[in-house]
Amino acid sequence: MPAPGDWDGIYLESSATKLEDAVIQYSANGVFVYYASGDGNSAISPEITSSIFTNNIVGISLWAAGAGHIDSYIHENLFINNQIHIYGHINQSYSGAPVTGQLRVNIDRNDFLFDTELGVYNDALNCTLDAENNYWDSVNGPTPPGTPEIDGVPVSLRVDYTPWLTGPVFATQTYQIQGRVVNVAGSPVPNVQVTLSTGAIATTNVEGYYSFTGLDLGVYSLSYFLSGYIFNPPSNSVSVPPDAELEDVIAIVNTAPTYNITGQVLDPLSLPVEGVLLTLSFDNGFSYTSTSPNGAYAFTDLLAGTYTVTPSYQSYTFNPPSRTVVVGPHATGVNFIINAAVGEGFRLALPLVLR
Repeated sequence: MPAPGDWDGIYLESSATKLEDAVIQYSANGVFVYYASGDGNSAISPEITSSIFTNNIVGISLWAAGAGHIDSYIHENLFINNQIHIYGHINQSYSGAPVTGQLRVNIDRNDFLFDTELGVYNDALNCTLDAENNYWDSVNGPTPPGTPEIDGVPVSLRVDYTPWLTGPVFATQTYQIQGRVVNVAGSPVPNVQVTLSTGAIATTNVEGYYSFTGLDLGVYSLSYFLSGYIFNPPSNSVSVPPDAELEDVIAIVNTAPTYNITGQVLDPLSLPVEGVLLTLSFDNGFSYTSTSPNGAYAFTDLLAGTYTVTPSYQSYTFNPPSRTVVVGPHATGVNFIINAAVGEGFRLALPLVLR
């Protein structure tokens, strides 16, 4: 599987360069803007725009390693799931000597989204990075350095982030996840139920393909089910953007005994609650299902072992929050109570009038 740091990055070292409409992922330095020559009157200004940076150690690295400056215009990009989205290198040469070159960049109208350690990290001591008018995954802007409670994406010292945008630049875009299920011989396996962590379900067609479309940016998990089979891997996790095409999942005929976990979700008056998402966690994967109109749910065809069932519905809590069960034999009565008043959020309660 690809991972951050699999390759170094793309180097931009002159003004006559523009990176546009690119997807940069699984790198160490993403796009590396580097300038080690010139004097105090010289600068390079490569432009970086309309691109997606995801699953990198650093999305964009900036290093003025001499007397010349970097005047890059970085605008209308999407940053998600990088350890650091933009990093300004300390003002020193490659050998470690102090330099006077500054990072005079304009970072404008970008989306800086979680998960990340820092949105913009300025290690240069001789300049402040201009990062006004960006979206920091919160209407309240970024989280300033030294703030104990995280709200928006954190920033370091020497970053000018005021004012900020209160909504994402890329709000209207949606994405897709697609993949295929095959058997050990490489032939397609139809009718496999593929469940997304949102509760959405797709079924593989006669060629073994499935897809989910119209997805908001974020991280999603997928699980696979077909009676009589086990899957390798049993689940997948993927972030979008960009659009994701997963590696083939292998469906293997199961000859071992299988078991079920069944239960019900009720409200405080013991009435059933429909549409609660149940997540099944185990050693090497996840699975999902939802409650039916009578509040019932079931996970079937499970190998013997230990599983954890966790319910979720809007912002409500549950009693208990989760349950860990051992199957082999079947586990029944794995029930939950939603902590909500009758009529709150999912049901209308009318007053009783006696005449």
